[in-house]
Amino acid sequence: MGMKDLFLNHPEELKLHRYAVIEKLHERMSDDEKIVRENLYQLLKSVILPGCKEVIYHFFLACLCMVVAWTLLNL
Repeated sequence: MGMKDLFLNHPEELKLHRYAVIEKLHERMSDDEKIVRENLYQLLKSVILPGCKEVIYHFFLACLCMVVAWTLLNL
């Protein structure tokens, strides 16, 4: 949870690097480990989304669609 601590203690870093952070985190959305996905969800819910109110939500929608498609293809 180092990212959570970093962004809670230095919220300006999240605002400066929000797109790079989101780009890296979206790779974990389709991780095979359930605990990784759950921790990512908690991080997004508690830190990332509240810290990036102006985030482009269609970016998240695109990532979510990618995960759903990947999941359906691998059933």
